[in-house]
Amino acid sequence: MSQPPTSKNKPKQQQQKPKKQKG
Repeated sequence: MSQPPTSKNKPKQQQQKPKKQKG
């Protein structure tokens, strides 16, 4: 509960970004 709702949605999008940069 310490993390805001935006932080929970960020990790999902952040994981997809690294994959795009690697490709």
